[in-house]
Amino acid sequence: MRNATGFKSDVYGKQHKETWLELQFSWINSFGGKTPLIIESGVRDVSCLNSLTTAYKDGSEKQRHTSKCDPALFAAFIEEQAANFKTRIEVWQQWAERSITPDQAEATLTAAGVSPRLTGQLMRTFEAEAVQRGQSVWALASTLTYWSSHNSDDYGVRGSKTKDNVAASLHQRSSKVNQIMQSDAWQNIAAVAA
Repeated sequence: MRNATGFKSDVYGKQHKETWLELQFSWINSFGGKTPLIIESGVRDVSCLNSLTTAYKDGSEKQRHTSKCDPALFAAFIEEQAANFKTRIEVWQQWAERSITPDQAEATLTAAGVSPRLTGQLMRTFEAEAVQRGQSVWALASTLTYWSSHNSDDYGVRGSKTKDNVAASLHQRSSKVNQIMQSDAWQNIAAVAA
């Protein structure tokens, strides 16, 4: 399922890169019924391929993934996520319009429990994002979603050359980004940015 919408950030009266966000759903399953069927809702920034899982539903309370699995179990979840997509876009548009300084961005990451090493790496990415998106909460969010969705020279996944753990590692990063965005530090900067 795809549904995309876009917006432009306008920080300090300067128009920045247009952002197109796509709502997507992913199914996680196993063969033989060892794990439950899980569906995730997420958003992908089409302009840069950053993505973030925003919600998930685990079917384990009702059924395992077997030949008798009924995907209709997830119908209400899909409807709810699709209905909330417009509201999320409105929030992210506000983030794009909220100016922040690099010092505020760094303080937010630190207060949200991000390690000093990773904070330093993220701040270098924030500088690049700010050129495209303006110094805004949205640029900081884009910095985090870049980290959570890329196995790159900047943010390599440990051991990815010897074993296939990239998907699991990026999934863990996405969960960490959601924790950061739910923290008091993030809520404060999103609400009262300069």
